[in-house]
Amino acid sequence: MNIKIILSAVVLALCVAAGSAALTLFGLQHMGNKHDQSASTTGDALQNRTADSVEFVEIANLIVTLKGNNGEPRYLLLEQALITTNPEDARRTQTLLPALRGAAVGLLNGLPYTDVRGMSVEELTQKLTTRYDEQLQQLNTSKPFEDVIISKMVFQ
Repeated sequence: MNIKIILSAVVLALCVAAGSAALTLFGLQHMGNKHDQSASTTGDALQNRTADSVEFVEIANLIVTLKGNNGEPRYLLLEQALITTNPEDARRTQTLLPALRGAAVGLLNGLPYTDVRGMSVEELTQKLTTRYDEQLQQLNTSKPFEDVIISKMVFQ
């Protein structure tokens, strides 16, 4: 009796695995062609670029203090990549990192945790991009990067 139950469970597991694999392959075939039809806001700068012409400058381990519900501090760990299209712009972006980090902290520090947590990645990216543009304007310098990508968001 136990052998029948074990064999039935194994056969059921194999059927589920085979069905999942078939559905995954079906989805990949039918969804693969639709990927190019809609570009996201974070990928706009990557269109019409080759891999050799794109460089990323990372803003790593940006930790921001947010306001919790009862006044207790909450934290956001944010990592971003700034997209540049040539080595000179990458170097200029690298030299501007302290100002850009400060702009991001100034934008987010002290905001309510629930407000930031409720933002979509695209919305937060747009707010950061706008704040970076303002900071660069205050510094009277041109923008050496084309786009901002959020690569990590960890809330605590």
